[in-house]
Amino acid sequence: KEALSKKGYYEFELSYIEKLNLKLDEDTELSDRINMLSNSEKIYSSVVKSYFNLHEKDQSILSELKIIESSLDGIRNYSSELEDLSQSISDIYFNLEDISSKLRYISESINYSEHEINELSERLSLIEDAKRKYNKDIPGILNLKDEIKTNLALIENFDTEKEKFSDLMNNSYENAMALGDKISKMRKNIALNLEKDMSKELKDLNFQNTEFKVLFSEDVLTETGYDKIEFLISTNPGEPLKPLAKIASGGEISRVMLALKSILRNQILVPSMIFDEIDTGISGFTASIVGKKLRELSKNHQIVCITHLPQIAAYGCSNYTIIKETIDNKSHTMIKKLSDDEKVNDIARLLGGMNITETTKRSALELISTAN
Repeated sequence: KEALSKKGYYEFELSYIEKLNLKLDEDTELSDRINMLSNSEKIYSSVVKSYFNLHEKDQSILSELKIIESSLDGIRNYSSELEDLSQSISDIYFNLEDISSKLRYISESINYSEHEINELSERLSLIEDAKRKYNKDIPGILNLKDEIKTNLALIENFDTEKEKFSDLMNNSYENAMALGDKISKMRKNIALNLEKDMSKELKDLNFQNTEFKVLFSEDVLTETGYDKIEFLISTNPGEPLKPLAKIASGGEISRVMLALKSILRNQILVPSMIFDEIDTGISGFTASIVGKKLRELSKNHQIVCITHLPQIAAYGCSNYTIIKETIDNKSHTMIKKLSDDEKVNDIARLLGGMNITETTKRSALELISTAN
């Protein structure tokens, strides 16, 4: 409807521009011609005088230069310097001869005509009106004419164009859906392997009798396909599968993510991973497995892990402790990198509480030695 309502407007504007019959640089040429005709008497006098002095009078500049050129031409072979001078005079002569011809042409073309000036002025005024109307120069108006022609062609052939684009859209959609089918099939094959690998990894991480499932449903088609994917998990025997995001605790989510990232460690491109509360609800043997998996991940990524378990802390390549102090009645939290001895003492403290004994230190050293 909008296009049809604009058809009359486009036709009017196209007719207006086409009647102008614009030519590139026409406004500049008209201005120059009007300026010349308006000052024709002065221009004619100066041009004729210049031409006369160059060419017509008895001792004209060109005739004198011709004498000089002939004189130098006879001695040009005696030195390179004389040859250069002779050539320079010759070049000057021919340049002035060319200027003389142009001056003669201008003098012959100057013919003051008030009628011609009026015609040229009217034409220039028409062009200037068009430039103001469209706020464009001549090339811009000519480009506008092409745009209007394109818009009119689209309006006049709307049904054909609509059908063409409809066919193109339908074909594109069918092709995209075919690609979506391929992607979905690939994802479902990968999901079967992921479910098996996740079950094994979760079992290692002390998720006994845990079931993990990848649920597929169809969503709107986008550049990544039409699959909507959700991870389902059941952490207790007999419980139905439920969305992971809704039932897992923070610690469970961290361990599930650890399992997933362990499986996908060679495909994950992020440089750093952070694990917090990953030790919730685990201890002993399971904690050691978590520490080992984190250490394996650190071969390809920077791993930052907050933990209270000595079995996990022992696997750290660099260990830090968080210290809270009160200074001037204000609490301050600081982080400190531990030396090797300090690492042993902190892990011993995690093992045995505040009292560090030789036994807990030996246990800490054994943990660190096993981890490394």
